[in-house]
Amino acid sequence: MVIEAADLKEADVALQLALKYCALYPTTAAQVSSNSTIKVQGQMPARKRRRRR
Repeated sequence: MVIEAADLKEADVALQLALKYCALYPTTAAQVSSNSTIKVQGQMPARKRRRRR
């Protein structure tokens, strides 16, 4: 596995994501090669609205 990132923090996050992907999808992760393209989708919670006073 080769991870390219601008800084160490980005590389660490990418490594954690890759390890999580391998744990969740072991059969698919075994088929991944260097030419494979993996798209990851995520959800972010909505921003809390500011209450008017």
